[in-house]
Amino acid sequence: MGIDLKAGGKSKKTKRTTPKSDDIYLKLLVKLYRFLARRAPVPAIKVTALRFTETARVRIVKAGGEYLTFDQLAIEAPPGQDTVLLRGPKNARKAVKHFE
Repeated sequence: MGIDLKAGGKSKKTKRTTPKSDDIYLKLLVKLYRFLARRAPVPAIKVTALRFTETARVRIVKAGGEYLTFDQLAIEAPPGQDTVLLRGPKNARKAVKHFE
């Protein structure tokens, strides 16, 4: 007997979300630095995507950034120097829930 685990077994991606210590001053420091990390200034960046929503465009421009299409990126940086390629979750599509 046992429990049924999804394919891939038990998830090992656990990380600590709160300090292990009960020290109230340490907890205050953690709370302060988490707040400051959210409020830290972000440099103006160029964002490239297949498509943007209108609100995303406004937020990017308001922060001093720039939005580009992949065509514009290819013209600006043909070999892709100084670019970082990110991808969202593969299973974020609505159709994926019907595959199981």
